Amino acid sequence: MSKRKFYKISFSFFSFSVFICLLLVFSYMVVWVNGAYRIFFLLFRYEYFKKMMFFLLGGAIIFYLLFAYRSIYFTIYGTSSSLLVIL
Repeated sequence: MSKRKFYKISFSFFSFSVFICLLLVFSYMVVWVNGAYRIFFLLFRYEYFKKMMFFLLGGAIIFYLLFAYRSIYFTIYGTSSSLLVIL
C-alpha cells in the first residue's frame, strides 16, 4: 500500500470522525431545543457525550499522526481544526 493511500485513508477517517461529532452536537441541540431532553437524557447525558467526542477525535488524531506523520502541514492543520471543533 502506498503512502498516498495511507494519507487518503487517515484523512477520510479524520473527516468522518469530525462529521460524526458535528452530527452528535447538532442532534443534541435539536433534542434539547425541542424539549424532548427528558426522554433522551440517558442517551445524551453531557458527561458521556463529552467523553464520546473526546475518544472519537482523540482516536482520529492519533490515527492521523501515525499514518500521515510525514506530511507535517496536513498534520498541523488537522490537529488545529479538531481543536477548533472541540472548542
